Amino acid sequence: MSQSDAIVAVGKPIPRIRAAKADQGYSVAVTWENGVTDTIDLSPFIFGYKVFRPLRSDSTLFESLHVDEDGTAIVWSDAIDMAAYTLERLAESQRVWTTDDVR
Repeated sequence: MSQSDAIVAVGKPIPRIRAAKADQGYSVAVTWENGVTDTIDLSPFIFGYKVFRPLRSDSTLFESLHVDEDGTAIVWSDAIDMAAYTLERLAESQRVWTTDDVR
């Protein structure tokens, strides 16, 4: 393999979603590629961005979410999706810290 054919890794890898399902309210349970599951409240995005407006009043649409074929997003329709990176950031910001986390 020549140097020009080498794969260059820059930064943190793209998070991958193994599975996702609608949970209570506007939350989703996301299982990541590493097996960890996070329950993520999406209401700040659903009520903060126009693109998510259809999800506000249609619980059937919200519950229809699925993971895209690459595991890089959850998808509700051709026009509505949310990237795994965004979900990961939301999960991190909503995670409850314990004393073990700061030791």
